[in-house]
Amino acid sequence: MLLILLSLVCAKRTTGPVYKKLFEQISDTNYVHNIDSTLLLQYNSYPGVYSMELSGLMDGEFKPIQQNVTLDPFTLPGCHQYQRRLIHKHLADQQIESEESSFTDMYIDGDAVFVTRNDNALFQFEIKLDVENRKIVGLEFKEKYENGGFSQQHQLICYNKVCLILGEEGQTFIYKDNNTTQVNLTSIIGEFRDFPKDVYFDEKSKLIYICYENSFVDVLQFTNDKSIEKVKTITAGQKIVQIRTNPESTILYLLDQQVGLLSYKIVSVLEYIQNSFQITLQNCMAFDFYQNTFFIVAETQDSIPYALEVLSEDDRYYFNKIYSKDMDIYDVWVGEHFAILIGAEIHRVIYHSVYNKFVEQTEIPLFFQDVNLVNVEEYKKWDNTSYTEQAIEQEPFQGIPLVYKQSFMVGISSNQISVFSIKSLLPWVQCKPTSTNDTKYSLKMNSTSCLSKQKENDHTAFKQCVILHNFTITGKEILFYEEDQKTIIIVGCILVGLVILLILLAVVAIVYGNYRINYYKNLPHVILDEQELQNVQVENPEN
Repeated sequence: MLLILLSLVCAKRTTGPVYKKLFEQISDTNYVHNIDSTLLLQYNSYPGVYSMELSGLMDGEFKPIQQNVTLDPFTLPGCHQYQRRLIHKHLADQQIESEESSFTDMYIDGDAVFVTRNDNALFQFEIKLDVENRKIVGLEFKEKYENGGFSQQHQLICYNKVCLILGEEGQTFIYKDNNTTQVNLTSIIGEFRDFPKDVYFDEKSKLIYICYENSFVDVLQFTNDKSIEKVKTITAGQKIVQIRTNPESTILYLLDQQVGLLSYKIVSVLEYIQNSFQITLQNCMAFDFYQNTFFIVAETQDSIPYALEVLSEDDRYYFNKIYSKDMDIYDVWVGEHFAILIGAEIHRVIYHSVYNKFVEQTEIPLFFQDVNLVNVEEYKKWDNTSYTEQAIEQEPFQGIPLVYKQSFMVGISSNQISVFSIKSLLPWVQCKPTSTNDTKYSLKMNSTSCLSKQKENDHTAFKQCVILHNFTITGKEILFYEEDQKTIIIVGCILVGLVILLILLAVVAIVYGNYRINYYKNLPHVILDEQELQNVQVENPEN
């Protein structure tokens, strides 16, 4: 790793950034809870918490409580802290069996996923949704479009069910209205180009950026009649291998294989001005970023791939962490709080943006397997949404509703398209009072984000949030325990049901009795005159 760092050329790189701490105090809280039952305190406003320190008042002083990682938390008395964690879950997949053909690229367009194959075929899949519960329930194959020919690799972008497909040897197709037609990219650009190294579609500005592993970047756009036209050609760097823009479409990032990451201010669709911000690095292969955090995948002089996390502030940058152990890294995807490092068979999910001077070792990373994964993109139907339900399928947390954020991902391998989710559980404290005594606790959390940074839209990693919370747990006596609640509730429901049934029967009896009385009152009566009354015989019942 030292050789990697020594090989980097410095350009406005800082080795000792100025950092500071922001303190936030949560109001003191008193919780009253049943003895020997579980109380869950989850800090949903602080998804960036990466370390927790919990202390309990014992013998007149606060003493630290060691984090439990092995014992069943539901058997532990008192309070214990649990840090955020990542969970991978496979949701759906579709396989297209073929001995000679394999998928080459994909693009998510709304609920549709378009996938190219090396026989120039275009496949359309649809993500099936449970909209009410904000879940993905399946993946359905919809259509296949044949184009003929062969291309070992493709570049694909789509917009409103219109796709631009670029293949090798000038094979370029436009898909629209359920048909594909071949187009001449050379005539659109005005000169011949090699097969593109990367094609990026800025969905906000509706511009298409194409690079060719040289110094040319062509800018195209969709016209009103769903065709393609050239806007401009940018000359930059030496070997541009990947392109991205920021969410506001105001900055264009170009990854140069030999120079590093270049940035340009987007003044208009026709004007681009180079910024002073530049990350200098050699042998670059891929990159992605979120706000001020960049991940660059590169190779050492010995062709060993690695991923470098870079933290930026204004036009300066800092090399924060290098990832190269456990797996070879060939690509990267970066989200709000975590990144996916893509390897050949094993892939790694990590939290990012934790300045290495704040903490020596962060959370345990998550690994998952998907052989020959060549592309991963996020499905943003419910972006930045929180869920409250069963999040962990393993005991002992299986039945506990925890708050978490969830990112839905779509990826392709040789003959398979897969949908999976990455859940990010928010930090929590779990308490179990064992007596009616008051127990005081003090919690300190270190976080990459907090309310004060969110208000200022501040994404600087060199500002650490320190959140403090003092709380008291008071136990109260109960007549029955948690394990008896279900039985008592069932018996209570049965008794209430019987009472209601008896009341209904009584009401029915009263109504029926009144009905019979009214019935007899309305029958015709025989009226006797005085003569007839004299002839009525009265007998003594005793005779």
